[in-house]
Amino acid sequence: MGSASRYETIAEIGTGGMASVFLGRARGGDELVALKRAHPHIKRDPKAAESMLREANLAARVRHPNVVNVLDVDEDQGDLVIVLDYVEGCTLRTLFTRLERSGEWRPREMLRIVLDVAAGLEAAHRIGLIHRDVSPSNVLVGSDGIARLADFGLAKAQFESSDGERTATGILKGKLAYMAPEYIMYQRVDAASDLFSYAVVAWESLAGSRLFKGHSDIETLALIADANTLPLSSARRELRALDPIFTRALAKQPEDRFFSVAEMAAELEHIGRGYDLLASREEVADLVERVAEPEISERRRLARAEAPTMHHGALPLPPGMDVPDPEPSGDLPTQVHSARRVSLPPPSYPPASRTSRPPPHPSHPPSHPPPQPSRSAPPPTARARSRRNEQAEREANREHLALIGALLLLLLALVWMWSTMARDKARPPAVMQPAALDGGTSPAIAPVMPTTTPSQRGNTPRRPVR
Repeated sequence: MGSASRYETIAEIGTGGMASVFLGRARGGDELVALKRAHPHIKRDPKAAESMLREANLAARVRHPNVVNVLDVDEDQGDLVIVLDYVEGCTLRTLFTRLERSGEWRPREMLRIVLDVAAGLEAAHRIGLIHRDVSPSNVLVGSDGIARLADFGLAKAQFESSDGERTATGILKGKLAYMAPEYIMYQRVDAASDLFSYAVVAWESLAGSRLFKGHSDIETLALIADANTLPLSSARRELRALDPIFTRALAKQPEDRFFSVAEMAAELEHIGRGYDLLASREEVADLVERVAEPEISERRRLARAEAPTMHHGALPLPPGMDVPDPEPSGDLPTQVHSARRVSLPPPSYPPASRTSRPPPHPSHPPSHPPPQPSRSAPPPTARARSRRNEQAEREANREHLALIGALLLLLLALVWMWSTMARDKARPPAVMQPAALDGGTSPAIAPVMPTTTPSQRGNTPRRPVR
C-alpha cells in the first residue's frame, strides 16, 4: 500500500491514456476517495503537472450531484494527485458492454442514466465550461442509482480558444466516435459540440448498439463528417417516438441542433414519462449492483482490509490536516477537508449555452404509442436491498445522535442560566456612594459593552457563485 502525502492508496481501479485512478482514503479517516495520478511517461512531460492542475481548477468550478467533484489537490514526492469523489459502481461503457454481451436491453434504466448525464453537462455549460470529451467512458454510474459526468481533462472555458486541436503527434484529442463534425473539421467547438457528443452517447445507450463505427478510424470520421446518422428506430422500433429528438440533436450544422442540453433532456423526459420508459433510481441501482458486482465486491473487500482501526488508535494526521466531520448523505457528496484545497474565484464569463432563450414546451407524444419494450428485468438483488437498508440505518443513527447532542447542549445552557440567575439573586445590593460635594471629580461611568467572539469557520472553501 502506497501513500500520497495526506492520502492512503488502497488499489488501482481504473486507467486511461493519461492517468490511472486509485481507490484511497484520507489518513485517519474512513471516507473513500479516488486518487488520479499521471502515468510515469506522462510525468516526464514538463507540462503534465500544469495540465493536471488546470483540469482540477476547471473541474472544481462545477459543483453538482451529477458531476464527479474535485475534493482536493495533493502532492506525492513531487507528483500531483487530484482527489475526486469515489463513485462505487462502473462506467457507462462497462455497463453498456456487459449488457450487450448478455443480450439484455434496458432502455428504461438507460434513459434515467442519460438524463443524469444531461444535468451534469448542463451544469458545466451554465458556468461557461465545454467538456469536449463526453463519452460512455467518462460517465460513472453508481450503485446509488446516480450517473455522474467525469474527466474534465480536455475541458475548456468558453473564453479560451476552442478550435479543434491536435496533440503533438497530430491526433485529435478525445474519442473519435463521439466527436462532433465541426470538431473533426477543426472548426469552433462550443456547447453545441458537447450536445452532439451527448446525443451519440444517449442514442447508443438507448439503442444498445454503436452509432458511428467504421472499419477504421478514417471511416468512422467520414461517417461523422457526413452526418450519416441512422434513426433510433432503425435499431429499436419500439423507440420511434424519440426519432425526431435525435434527428435534431445529431444535425450536422450546430445551429440546427437544440439550443441546450437541458432542452433536449426535457424532450427525452417528456416522451419517456409518457410511454413509461423512465426507470427509478432504485432500478438503476439494482442493475449496477448486479452487472458490476465483481468490481464492487472486490473494492469493498480491499477497503475493509485496509481500513484503519479507528477505535484502537487511529493513524496520526499530518500537521495542518483536520479530520473530516461526518455529514449526512445528500445531493452533494461529503468533502475531505485538508490544508491544501482547490480554491477558485467565481467565473466571470457567460454560460456556454448559445442562447438564453428558454426552451420551448416539449412536443406531445404521438397519439398511437409505440410498442412497449420488454421489462423482464431480474428481481432486485438481496445485496442491493441489504446495502440500502444498512445505509438507511446508519443515517437514522446519525440523526438520533445529533438530536441527543442538541438536547444535551440545551440542557447545559438551561442549567448555566439557572445558576447565573441564582447567584445574582443571592448577591447583596450594591451601596450607592453619594456624589462628591467638594468639587472633587466623580469617576465617569463607562457602559460595559458585551464582547463577542466571532464564530470559527471551517476550512471548506467557499463555493464559486454561479
